[in-house]
Amino acid sequence: MIVRPLAQDFDWDQYFDLTNRAFGPADEAMVQPGIEPVVAAGRALGAFDGGRLAGTALYHDMRQWWHGRAVPMAGVAGVKVAPEYRGQGVGRALMTALTELMAERGYPLSALYPATMTIYRSLGWEIAGHRHEALVPSRALSVMARPEPGAAARIRRPGPDDAAEVLEVIGRAHRDARDCGPITWDEATMRRWLTRPGRYADKDRYAYLAPDGFLGYRWRHGNDEIFVERVVASSAATTRALWAVAASNSTVAETARTQVGPSDPLWWMLREQDANIAERESWMLRLLDAPAAIAARGFPATDLAVPLQITDDLRPANSGRWDLTVRAGQGRLSSHRTDPGSPSPPGASPRCTPGRRSRPCAGPAWPMAAARTPTPPSTARSPRPRSCWTASDPWPTLPPTWRSGRCSRAMTPKPSWTWPNGPSASSRAPIVTAGSGPCPGTSPPGGAWAPSPAASLWPAPAFTTCVSGGTAARCRWPGWPASWWPPSTGAGASAVS
Repeated sequence: MIVRPLAQDFDWDQYFDLTNRAFGPADEAMVQPGIEPVVAAGRALGAFDGGRLAGTALYHDMRQWWHGRAVPMAGVAGVKVAPEYRGQGVGRALMTALTELMAERGYPLSALYPATMTIYRSLGWEIAGHRHEALVPSRALSVMARPEPGAAARIRRPGPDDAAEVLEVIGRAHRDARDCGPITWDEATMRRWLTRPGRYADKDRYAYLAPDGFLGYRWRHGNDEIFVERVVASSAATTRALWAVAASNSTVAETARTQVGPSDPLWWMLREQDANIAERESWMLRLLDAPAAIAARGFPATDLAVPLQITDDLRPANSGRWDLTVRAGQGRLSSHRTDPGSPSPPGASPRCTPGRRSRPCAGPAWPMAAARTPTPPSTARSPRPRSCWTASDPWPTLPPTWRSGRCSRAMTPKPSWTWPNGPSASSRAPIVTAGSGPCPGTSPPGGAWAPSPAASLWPAPAFTTCVSGGTAARCRWPGWPASWWPPSTGAGASAVS
């Protein structure tokens, strides 16, 4: 089996045959125009058994918005393997080669919608968000609030020459809303979508453009349903005006399906609780270049510093010890530096040895951002896993059942502690996001585990790991003031409720 880029003159009949065998019947008239520029740009790979096309994988040039900033993102698509070649490593070979290709071309992120999650998780992708479809009865649309007088006059039908303006309007809306997760495409793709027959221009597909908003929708099942694919706007007035255009079809369509998130303005515009989430599809994310990804995205207005250890078997350049710092909405991931001549803090134990399999050792413990599959939590009946905890510094006042928790090396979400003498509990700044107490699932006295703020910076798996053992202990991390550590009686440690 040979994996190589698809040539521009390759056999399209083989490609469509593979598509139909892998995913069912497809509209060739819609598929080929979208794949041809990807092949021409060298972004499509094929696995060949002699002259037969056994599988393919490709990526699109996209942007993903993270807290209002657009980050270059490689959108993986077209991953398919012929039925007779499945289970033989073809898909893994394709995705491994595609990952290297995306990284070589400078993409810090990659995202995809998985048909199956097992292979992608094993290669470093993890669920990061969801695409929601809401089902709205036509009666709910018919009684929506009407737009302001004159708002409709600013709405027009865009054409191919408006592609750049459409992207600028959509991007501005995501930037103003500090959105996390939405994607935008390149100008060539948008131009193609606005050209008949295209995604937003066909006999049953329509688009509308305002100075600060965009609407794309189509008819489905004849005229029984309209599918609102995208509504974005930077102002409330334009949001109402665009929804009024879609809602005007309520006299014909019985229902409307729309791609909106749980916090979309649509939910506030409905007068009754008539809409429901009818479908949810998960998407997965992977960091291809961790420092570049952190530098490119936006962050909330917070101030934190977190030490990390990343293990990435597929992209070794990401592996190692790092310092994550966030200041004034900007993030930076820099290599961790220690003074080899500095003495260890009093009472500190030997350092953990990072690697694919850790050894039992004494702190300081480092959070792990493992690119491999997170290990499910162990139970009280499970064999004790290897860990980076020590019993040399116990908290004798903790209840025995709390001290006996067990967990494995790569769990999410993670427990988080705040120390009375360190950052405030209200900020929930992560002082210890790993190795700081019992396993998740056991409740500390007077409260419950709080999610680590570090975990919110990127969707799971975050740059943390849970490491625990049979006896609870503290791990002192280098560079943190001794005043941040609770006394050994445990009285100084408080769980955020």
